[in-house]
Amino acid sequence: MTENQEERSSPISTSLKIGGHYYKLSALPDLMRMYHAWGRCNHILKTIDVDAGVSITELIATVIHESIEAFKEQRALNDLDHDTMINLDDGLTQLMVDNPDFFIKALTELKKERGE
Repeated sequence: MTENQEERSSPISTSLKIGGHYYKLSALPDLMRMYHAWGRCNHILKTIDVDAGVSITELIATVIHESIEAFKEQRALNDLDHDTMINLDDGLTQLMVDNPDFFIKALTELKKERGE
């Protein structure tokens, strides 16, 4: 494991609340090589696995994409095709990556508001 991967291990080893359900987020080595995907979502086990070698931007994109997969399953959005999901995660990732100061400030204020 490289030094950069060690620095990124903390956001990956957590859980995410998606649509009222908690999904365990894990980094798996060789996920891309084995499944030809940066990530995968298991709706039954409530897990999201991300390839351990992704960049931070790829991590953000993958978590967004797999979260959309979870919303699709939870809300029976059967008309939401995979290409549309990719366009959504690309756009949302770009929004976050291009405007990190806004999201950091807004989320910091939200945590203060909640007393966290």
